[in-house]
Amino acid sequence: MKSAVLFLILTAVSAAAWAQERRNGFAFTSPLLLSGGVEDQLLVGNRTVSDSTAVFSGPTLSLLKTAPRTEFELSYTPEFQMFSEHTDLNAWNHAAGLHFQYRFTPRLSLSIDDGLLRTQDPTRALGETVFLLPRGDFRENVFGTTLAYSLAPRWMLNFGYANTVSDLRIEQSTLPIISKQMANVGTVGVGGLLKARHRLSATYSLISFRDLSGRAGSLQSQPGISDPTHSGALTYRFGRERGIAFDASAGIMRGGIQSYLVSAGVERRWRTVMLRAAYGREISVFRGLLRVVTTGELTPALGETRLASGVLPSSVLQHVSIRFREKIGNRFGIDLRALAGRNESASESRHVNSLTGRLRLYFRITPRVSALVGAESYDQNFNQLLGRALERRRYYSGLLVSLSHRAQPIEITAAEQPGADITAAWPEDWGRE
Repeated sequence: MKSAVLFLILTAVSAAAWAQERRNGFAFTSPLLLSGGVEDQLLVGNRTVSDSTAVFSGPTLSLLKTAPRTEFELSYTPEFQMFSEHTDLNAWNHAAGLHFQYRFTPRLSLSIDDGLLRTQDPTRALGETVFLLPRGDFRENVFGTTLAYSLAPRWMLNFGYANTVSDLRIEQSTLPIISKQMANVGTVGVGGLLKARHRLSATYSLISFRDLSGRAGSLQSQPGISDPTHSGALTYRFGRERGIAFDASAGIMRGGIQSYLVSAGVERRWRTVMLRAAYGREISVFRGLLRVVTTGELTPALGETRLASGVLPSSVLQHVSIRFREKIGNRFGIDLRALAGRNESASESRHVNSLTGRLRLYFRITPRVSALVGAESYDQNFNQLLGRALERRRYYSGLLVSLSHRAQPIEITAAEQPGADITAAWPEDWGRE
């Protein structure tokens, strides 16, 4: 009940902000999602819960300031999750972000980014990931800063630093579980256009891991994991707004972690259809480890890694993903995603296999309001935190309401992460009448 009252208050404040929305000032950068449905086999500690739920997410309220040399954005996204019978699971989740960029000269710029997430439902909040986490108090902070220098009109030199801290606490299990890890990354990279549609980048990174929980089986108990690791990666991309796009990356890690990294993806876009298939082999480390270290075309394959609380960084993750989106006419939309992965740890004899999938159907009622129905599936044969299999289903329907000064497409974000650009992953004319 308290969550519902707070939501109504937030909506009233949001309406006032909408009335005074402008380029510099308060603005909405993601739509409001109102949904209700059923949770089936939600893992809470050592028990499973099936119940009716309601989720009110967003809108993201941002404070924007743009000047000739500076860009500033401070954003916050609330989410209220309420259960019909298990009211002790009701939660108010938070996501906040900070972005600052200053251009010293036309060729030299500095950017600072920080993202904070606190949620009781990490599997759903983290978006597409092969590591399925039970319900618990999850906190994550990702900080990064980048100094970029333009070597030529089409080439950039970047120096970056990033810090990621992840904290997961599961109090409702037989034995309370605490998993807290930190990573630091320093990166230097160069990249740019070879010619039209062809991009090449190379990066070198120095990575260090640290376990902050002191639990048995932590990073400190694994030989060499806490030692600094050197990583190098080379990335090639070919693509255009429509047609075929291709990307491939290869890298090597030496030091505390000995491994190699590879990834490849093929994407085909038509006017109203997008189809993508990808494969990756990487280290099971923190979500967003290098996401904010490099920008634009410099992001290496390691930047696509996901959180692995309870999974050692010595583990090797292989995954295959498929995405399909289609806009039918001016009102209907389909979004289908599937991700399969296998985790192979040097310290564990059994493999951890996972499969996740999501299907959403959209119908645009007006340029600002869309109805949706969706289903999500999460399966993992063994969860290393709880020592058991994990299986979960979600079925829901609801409304997406755009409160921006201009209508927004009928999707939230590529990975349902608050504060992201909701138009980035869609064709340029998606959602237009």
